[in-house]
Amino acid sequence: MKRILAQARKEIMHFHRDRLTMALSVLMPAAMIWIFGVTIALDPDNTKLVILDHDRTPASRAYIDAYAAGTEFVVVPGRLGEDPRAPLDSDEATAVLVIPPGF
Repeated sequence: MKRILAQARKEIMHFHRDRLTMALSVLMPAAMIWIFGVTIALDPDNTKLVILDHDRTPASRAYIDAYAAGTEFVVVPGRLGEDPRAPLDSDEATAVLVIPPGF
């Protein structure tokens, strides 16, 4: 344990002597937190969503209305019988929600 404490004491002395290292050890993590906080947004806003409603019941329509009421998704009408991957491949939408029969 004496060796570990001696090494730690030595490193702390070097750390205090070198002002640049001390400044960088404080400023760099703070700058990275600020940059990542500003640039990375995990909230989906105005995501184009195609909904393929194969059920066509009042419950499925209420479910679709709940998606359309928020600001996270812009509901793009889908065509029944279409392959769910087609809107994604054509960049018509970012996400596809398929409501199966018997929902």
